Amino acid sequence: MRENRSLVVAYLVSEYRRITHTFIHREVAYLKQDGVSVIPFTIRHELDFEKSPYLEGEPAPESILDDPWYAYVLSTLKWLLTAPRNFASALRLAWSLRQPGARGLVYTAIYCIEAVALAEKCRRRKVTHLHNVFGDASGNVAAIAAKLLRVPLSFTFHGPDVFHEAKRWCVGQKIREAAFSVATSHYARRQLLDASGGKNADRIRVIHSGVDPDEFVPHAPLETKGEFRFLTVARVAPTKGIPVLFDAFAEAQRHSPLALSLDLVCAASPGERVAVELEVTRRNLPGLTLHFNLANPDVRALMGKSHAVVCASYAEGLPLVLIEAMALGRAVISTAVGGIPELILPYRNGLLVPAGDPLELAMAMLELATDPGLALELGLTARRTALDEFDARVETRRLKELFHAFA
Repeated sequence: MRENRSLVVAYLVSEYRRITHTFIHREVAYLKQDGVSVIPFTIRHELDFEKSPYLEGEPAPESILDDPWYAYVLSTLKWLLTAPRNFASALRLAWSLRQPGARGLVYTAIYCIEAVALAEKCRRRKVTHLHNVFGDASGNVAAIAAKLLRVPLSFTFHGPDVFHEAKRWCVGQKIREAAFSVATSHYARRQLLDASGGKNADRIRVIHSGVDPDEFVPHAPLETKGEFRFLTVARVAPTKGIPVLFDAFAEAQRHSPLALSLDLVCAASPGERVAVELEVTRRNLPGLTLHFNLANPDVRALMGKSHAVVCASYAEGLPLVLIEAMALGRAVISTAVGGIPELILPYRNGLLVPAGDPLELAMAMLELATDPGLALELGLTARRTALDEFDARVETRRLKELFHAFA
């Protein structure tokens, strides 16, 4: 494939440098290493900062809201006067993406202001392609800005939140506006096809998030020595099933001949942290240790000290934390939701349980705790799955090919 060397890709994320966005930092770093000019943009200043090797030595992402208020007025007038057709097309698109009611009008106005600011910065940087991750509110901004700039637009959709609100975020229309859309699992692709009425199937590609095999040296198998350690990594959100996890852990403890422990790593705001701490205190769960807003290397270190990783979610896309645990050779237990059955094959590289059933989850936890040989076997197979099918460098090169194909 002939590559367009003038390709300059703008990457728009609502909050770029977040603890939970390591996979985006990795993707951008690999694209740059493969010769793609990538400029990260963020809408809001970060709530937290990921101490990631992918960000070391990198400039901070460009914030589109760091100018004085009058700069946005001047930029809007400039676009209106110098590119009236583009401006009119962008306004029509913004109107079609709006949500109903007065609140929707207010947010549409905000998205338009942000889009003008983004378009002005992209014009100065000679951006030739605009890519948005997640496709929700920031997707509206990206779509309007791309219409102003008249450059190709693309999205990466992870799910599940944006799929649950596909109508609100006009996912089908965004797919139609985009040169291509990336689904991070076949489950995600099915959701996008449904949102688009089965149209534009040839422009919806599956590209996984993944891991760098060189970074994931397998940890030595852990001996139980009378204790079996579980790890869960999750945002504090209803869909993550944290209460079900607590119930399952308590039930497994009641029946286990071994001492069971659980490290729960939460990405949480201060208010969410207090709520989780109060719930743990109320339940009185011995063996449970809470960790908040850990950087990715610290999470990986905890994985190395754990026998198995557990996911109790009601809804997921394809969780990178499970892929990382598998790459380290750790057994995984997960609910069979979203794209997870594409990753985990029961009793081959992990265990699957129904969502929302603490007894089934407890039984799976007990099964691994009382059969360390099974945990070891599943972990070894899981590592082969992660490295063979979810190599981040391979997947990023596929994304690079799409950028060049639509340049």
